[in-house]
Amino acid sequence: MNESQRHDLYVGYRPLPRRHVVAVRLVVSALLVLAVVLGAVIAAMMDQPGPGSWATDESVTMRGIVRAQPYAHLETDQGDVMLVGVGKFGIDDRLIGLDGQAIQATGTRLVRGRWTMLETTSFRAEMPESRSPRPVTERLGHFAAMGEIVDSKCYLGAMKPGDGVTHRSCAVLCLRGGIAPMFVGTTPEGDAIAGIVTSADGGPMPDAWFDRVGVPVTAEGTVVRSGTLVELRLDHVVSR
Repeated sequence: MNESQRHDLYVGYRPLPRRHVVAVRLVVSALLVLAVVLGAVIAAMMDQPGPGSWATDESVTMRGIVRAQPYAHLETDQGDVMLVGVGKFGIDDRLIGLDGQAIQATGTRLVRGRWTMLETTSFRAEMPESRSPRPVTERLGHFAAMGEIVDSKCYLGAMKPGDGVTHRSCAVLCLRGGIAPMFVGTTPEGDAIAGIVTSADGGPMPDAWFDRVGVPVTAEGTVVRSGTLVELRLDHVVSR
């Protein structure tokens, strides 16, 4: 072995040969760059959590006219507010006999875009003897869109993300518990559409559609507005 070869040998208790130092630095630098690039690619491919918010540390009280159909909501001066219970439950069964009455509801607020929801911890009727007639229902026309059926509570901010296949089992549990389903999607013209899902006659979402929750679907139906609440009365929901 010549002198040059002896200097290039790596011995654990001796300093690393210069040629090895250069090689290690190049390899480590390349791995660091690769890690940054892979991290950016993976982040770009992940579903965005969405802009929904849930002020769990701030209790609010709202007043308005309660409606039990198509799903529990409160007509307020600032617009309609969806009502749900604590956890994965709605409160429709607790509103039996109160439809059309003025109530005071307390809880925490979820907000996403123009949609507002109250996770209701308590409520009471303010004027039991008075009932307000339902607002006029407007039919805004037929629609067809590609999108997803989600549970409204998680989508509005209780979970991030509150949609997609990974959230499917949670969404089904929430909907089975009485939380209102929503359809969110895009029309062939590129317009966003979102609304509370009902059957074609305005009733609860049919059980047959639960296997289409949380997966890409094509939906067709009629857009209906009552007050500020947008309802999508679906005729067809087909998995894509």
